[in-house]
Parts: sequence; structure tokens; C-alpha cells
Amino acid sequence: MQMIRKENLKKAVAFVSVIAIVCVFFSMIIYNGSADSTSEVFAADEGKTIVLRIDTPIMTVNGEEKNIDENGTSPVIISGRTLVPIRAIIEEIGGNVKWNNYTKEVTLSY
Repeated sequence: MQMIRKENLKKAVAFVSVIAIVCVFFSMIIYNGSADSTSEVFAADEGKTIVLRIDTPIMTVNGEEKNIDENGTSPVIISGRTLVPIRAIIEEIGGNVKWNNYTKEVTLSY
């Protein structure tokens, strides 16, 4: 039982850390539109503005279009929640994302 609590605590800390990183580096994240393919998500800090369109595998960074990744990943809306490819956003601002398959943990650094 103690092991389960520690694992849940690790997951909670990881989740809060991800949210904190996004909030620190982006002074503004705005969702614009209804739940369709014309909806956009904006993320901005002092030096970059990133625009992601729902169900579109291309993002715009300071007006320049680029693929989110080589897999065709795109932002989606599921059950009323907007899910964005955080790896692309973090890497675009100069951070790193690492996956530890053994511990099933994601590490974000900037």
C-alpha cells in the first residue's frame, strides 16, 4: 500500500511540474473557437508565439509554419478537453523532453 501512495505522489508531482513549466514559460495560453477544426490554441512568451490548430499537424511559430512532428501529431478535443502536443511546445521554446521507459516517467527541462 505504501508503494502505491509513493507512485501516486510521484505522478502528482510530475503533473504539477508540467503545469508549472507551461505556466512559467507562457504568460498566455488562449483557446479560440468552438470544438471544430477551425479552433486554435495560442501559446506565447516574451519571444515566441505558437499557434496550434485543432486536428492539424502543423503549428505556426512567430508566423512560420512547421510540422508539429514527423508522426502527424495534432491537437485534439476529447470530452471537452483540449489536448496539445506538449513535447513540440517545450522543444520549440528550447527545452528538452525525455521519456524513461523503465519508470514510465517524463522529464521536462529548460
